[in-house]
Amino acid sequence: MKSTLVKLLLIAFLFNTATADKASDIVSAARGHVGSSRYSFYSFRWPGYRENKCNYFVHDVLKEAGVSPPERQGRFFTGPISAASWYSMSSKPGCNYVGTASSAQPGDVMADGSHVGIAVGDSKTVSAARDSVVENDWGFRRGQSIRAWRCR
Repeated sequence: MKSTLVKLLLIAFLFNTATADKASDIVSAARGHVGSSRYSFYSFRWPGYRENKCNYFVHDVLKEAGVSPPERQGRFFTGPISAASWYSMSSKPGCNYVGTASSAQPGDVMADGSHVGIAVGDSKTVSAARDSVVENDWGFRRGQSIRAWRCR
């Protein structure tokens, strides 16, 4: 009985440690892009000039951190789900809904339907903005309707 309890506690500890490490990896990957114009509205990166790329940013950050991000599966296109899909309550393989911005922890994906970013702590997110990747209070501003997802 004692050995079973010890094993269960060890498994729980290892799982929580791995989850915390993955969150740290996601935050580090996101912050590594701050200042980059690669995902800006005006970059020529796919899907093209004058197109929002916040969902591509989140997709790439999750992959850099070793997390399999949810993807659209189409006949001719496979790629990141949209900001609207992140906001949707539909299931996302490998991700769990955690609630609103007040429930978000560092490494969680936050979406409002038209924009998506990564929570990094201290009521801040990193996301692809008009000119570059920025760290600011988007997602934690008063009046925003945010849904948070944890992908590990």
